Amino acid sequence: MAVSLPSLSLIYALLILTPGFLALKSYRKFGKITSEIERLDKAIYTIIISGISMSVVILAYSFYSGSTIESVINSSYGVLELSVGFLLMVFISIIMGILAGLYLDEWVNRDVDIRTEISWQVVVDALDEPTEVRAVMNNGHEIWGEIQVHDTDPHGQDIFLVYPQRIIRDEKGEIIYETDIGKSVFLSETEISHIYFEAEVDL
Repeated sequence: MAVSLPSLSLIYALLILTPGFLALKSYRKFGKITSEIERLDKAIYTIIISGISMSVVILAYSFYSGSTIESVINSSYGVLELSVGFLLMVFISIIMGILAGLYLDEWVNRDVDIRTEISWQVVVDALDEPTEVRAVMNNGHEIWGEIQVHDTDPHGQDIFLVYPQRIIRDEKGEIIYETDIGKSVFLSETEISHIYFEAEVDL
């Protein structure tokens, strides 16, 4: 069964937009983008990328077959030909998304921390100051102390504890040793595995 390009149904139109959507997903993943994109912007990007990939396929087929672009657009195609064209669009779009994402991550945002702090900020804003926490470090050590909520804001997800204590546990998880480690301690987010809040967090 042959189908002409101008007579594509709604289903075909949605399929044509799929490559653009996949390109956008690839762009976000390889560009390490965590912020949300507005729905309208997402739709525009999807349409543009799908249009570019479709244009590339049409131009490539026109060059390969020796036909004019107008004749390629107005010709009728079988399911196999349309499927191959669609797969080529998907491939081209994903490559475009990956390259754009890698460029963004490697060159545009090389010295910029684009990690989202929304979840951490929600937790911090919901805490009463001071709040007792147990920070479990990557090396397995536990540090107990009172977190100074407002001191964390300039440092992203680092925490500043006052009256800190180092906690040592046995194999059963029972505390066998506690020792003071100064009046305050600064813990970098790169050293922290997870944090236990002694107080209830009202989100």
